[in-house]
Amino acid sequence: MNKRLITIICCSFLVLPAVSLGATGMYGGVNAGVTMPRNDDITNGSTWLELEYDAGFTVGGAIGYKVKDYRLEGEVAYQNNEVDRIENMSLPVDIGAGEILSSMEASLLTFLLNGYIDFENGTAFTPFVTAGLGFARIDGELTINGVTDDEDDTVLAFQLGVGAGYAVSDTVTLDCKYRYLYTDDFDFEDVALGMASHNITVGIRVAF
Repeated sequence: MNKRLITIICCSFLVLPAVSLGATGMYGGVNAGVTMPRNDDITNGSTWLELEYDAGFTVGGAIGYKVKDYRLEGEVAYQNNEVDRIENMSLPVDIGAGEILSSMEASLLTFLLNGYIDFENGTAFTPFVTAGLGFARIDGELTINGVTDDEDDTVLAFQLGVGAGYAVSDTVTLDCKYRYLYTDDFDFEDVALGMASHNITVGIRVAF
């Protein structure tokens, strides 16, 4: 997973100098920020426990096309969060039968097709709204009694967001955005784990 993330970031930065040479409807961009997962439940039949996550990080890259006030882009992003508490108890925690859960985390690699509406107003600042649909590759990892179990699953994902861009030049735009990201439940052995987060990122877009 980490090697894949590094490859994505490196390719994005290699593209940026080249795409700034021209100004068509195409653009490329990268972003990074903080992700704050919503408290969620894990379920096993009728049994459920509430999870509380620590804030984590997110990074991503996108290639898109702009037509007037509309943009359509394909985005790949990665985020990681660790579980801080289960049922108001900080980890490590005794989960019964002599088993001690010492750590738990979830990583997401998302592939989304995003649409944007830019509200052009004659200034360098341009507010926008966005929505996206795609899928997420979720990697869950937990450690019980010193033994780590790792499983992954691919689920449906969507996002909704708002933000604003600031045009530094005709080809370079800085932006800041808030997005709510939601995925279908991730099946970890016999347990279903919900995953949703509030993400705040800053980024740069460069026109081709």
